[in-house]
Amino acid sequence: MNLHNVNFMGADLAKSVFAQQLAQVLSVAFSPDGHLLATGDANGEIRLWQVIHLDNYANKYESFRMERKDGVLEVALHTNGGSMVFSKTVHDELGFAFADIAADRENKVVILTGTGDKLSQRSNYLTFSEESSHANHF
Repeated sequence: MNLHNVNFMGADLAKSVFAQQLAQVLSVAFSPDGHLLATGDANGEIRLWQVIHLDNYANKYESFRMERKDGVLEVALHTNGGSMVFSKTVHDELGFAFADIAADRENKVVILTGTGDKLSQRSNYLTFSEESSHANHF
């Protein structure tokens, strides 16, 4: 889709997320699959933006199972399919997962739940002493 001579003045872009400041945008187009947004500005720069969708992050985190229906996202915490064992992996993934969830405008409600009888079975504090961080993988 190409939008020629579109004026965004007065448009509510408060919920839009852009990682960089843009010059005067002259053209906007979405990729056919809706996963990329291309912008062309008055400085002659063309930029591609990744549009966040559930399929971008639903299977990205080993401690979360995510399913969405009608704007309601259910996030189930787990360890190997059972009750969650709170660990460095869970700790590291929480922030990144919620950043992805917040950036996806199709999420209207988030339900955080567990798997099994308890939200958290126990904590594995020994994993926090590991030198390597899962944060480097995101």
